[in-house]
Amino acid sequence: MIILDKVSALIGTLRVLQNVSCSVNAGDFVMIVGPNGTGKSTLFDIISGRRMLEHGKIIVDGVDVTKKSESDRALLIARLFQNPQLGSVGLMSVKENLALAMLKSKNISLKCGLSNFPKNILVQIQAVLGHDINDLLERPMGQLSGGQRQLIALIMAVLIPPHVLLLDEPTSALDPAAATALLKCVRTISLEMGITTLMITHDLTLAQKLGNKLWVMCQGGIAKQFGDEKRSLDMQNIVAEIDYSWILS
Repeated sequence: MIILDKVSALIGTLRVLQNVSCSVNAGDFVMIVGPNGTGKSTLFDIISGRRMLEHGKIIVDGVDVTKKSESDRALLIARLFQNPQLGSVGLMSVKENLALAMLKSKNISLKCGLSNFPKNILVQIQAVLGHDINDLLERPMGQLSGGQRQLIALIMAVLIPPHVLLLDEPTSALDPAAATALLKCVRTISLEMGITTLMITHDLTLAQKLGNKLWVMCQGGIAKQFGDEKRSLDMQNIVAEIDYSWILS
């Protein structure tokens, strides 16, 4: 469960979040939409500890993380960014990146992480990517496609299951096929592992169909919240879409 109590955040002198209070139940999958500049990514920054609050309180499964650093929150909160390069180390092999993920918050060597790597994870990776696993493990992450790298980054994020998974527009840099593969993996992980998940997206169809809750952010706050009734909403009236009518005029 996540509780935000009167949370405000600044970027420079600009207040991006203003007295945000909300709660997310364990196992919820919350889709978050809203125009650019409304504080969506900043919300993730303050939950993950990437950015400190101006004031307010953040509770994750009964733990007050308000003053904890990003690294101190790592076992509780995992995040996948829209840029596939941010979730892994490009010069290191896939195997080394996965081993690093297994060592989260542990003071032991990478060699130890490699030797204790769980074999069932390799089976899962091969099933998702459909590549020869031995060849893939030895390849540098930087040589993978954006879709492959984002899938590996997602698996890295949940190797040690977090309490909360933050997905910050994870498909925005991917082609449709890669985006579909990633979203299928996200849904499977969320359902099977029961991880509380929050996902930012500009895809209104996806926001309507995926997850069990919908937040609409506007001017530094959560303007509207919906439950399962979101599936019957007229999404064009929720957030403005691109007007293509002028092309045909």
